[in-house]
Amino acid sequence: MAPSRKIVEEECMDSSKIVWVVGKHGMLARAFAQFFQEKDIKFIATGKDEVDITCSARVEKFLNVNPVGLVINCAAYTHVDGAEKERAKAKCLNSDAPTNLSKILKKRGINFIHFSTDFVFNGFKEGGFTEEDETRAQGEYGKTKLQGDFGVLRENPEALIVRVSWLYGPGENHFVGKILKKLQNGENLTVVDDHQGSLTLASDVVQAVWKIQEQKGIIHFSGRGVSSWYDVARFIASKTYPELIERVKPIKYASLGILTPRPFFSYLNCSKYEKISGEKIASWQDTLSKFLEERPRCVQR
Repeated sequence: MAPSRKIVEEECMDSSKIVWVVGKHGMLARAFAQFFQEKDIKFIATGKDEVDITCSARVEKFLNVNPVGLVINCAAYTHVDGAEKERAKAKCLNSDAPTNLSKILKKRGINFIHFSTDFVFNGFKEGGFTEEDETRAQGEYGKTKLQGDFGVLRENPEALIVRVSWLYGPGENHFVGKILKKLQNGENLTVVDDHQGSLTLASDVVQAVWKIQEQKGIIHFSGRGVSSWYDVARFIASKTYPELIERVKPIKYASLGILTPRPFFSYLNCSKYEKISGEKIASWQDTLSKFLEERPRCVQR
């Protein structure tokens, strides 16, 4: 659980530097909070109610009274379809706010880590997209996140941007959780089979980022190996409810009647991370298998 405002104020009496995690209600922020609690690392996790990062004055006020040494921005507008209708809000949260935050932190000499997305890419590249590849964002979500990338590094070239893809973790508010719930209910599933990327566990992102926190620029991190959403759904069924695997059927994205453009291929090449960290990223299958094994089977069929 993220610290309450009262606890935050008490923690800030300590003179040592702390980590400020922005966007405490999101999956990544919760994963960071759990990691820091386990490692006994001092941190503050805030949401909009505590600090509205779209307001420079509130950010400055917060930093004036808190000994922050590192800011990890997990806040974003992530509703891909909603971004098409709420363009101003998406731009504010995904581009304007992180850009301004980067400027403020640069001025104060505070390290900054920001998260981006595979949605800045589209097309196809054997082996996946590297950090140096041309971006080709389509929908407003991808475009505003890409604008945020440019803005953050323009204001602070020392900042670190980590691009991730297809996140999942505890809870149900993500693809893996939703598929599990449908399987538990014995429902039939139709899943898109013509969009490819890679599944990534939120806690893996946290551990990876902590290892490379001193880096700057853009670094990709995702599970190893390409898959479609259909592949992932079938894999989940095979590991949890194999008797229901034939209920998982493929469908083309165009058949869904959704107008929002999404990348058909957005696999991230993570060679740069592996070189810097000296470790090989686990396959999405191995990571998901372990996640499913540790997750209780809520319904016996």
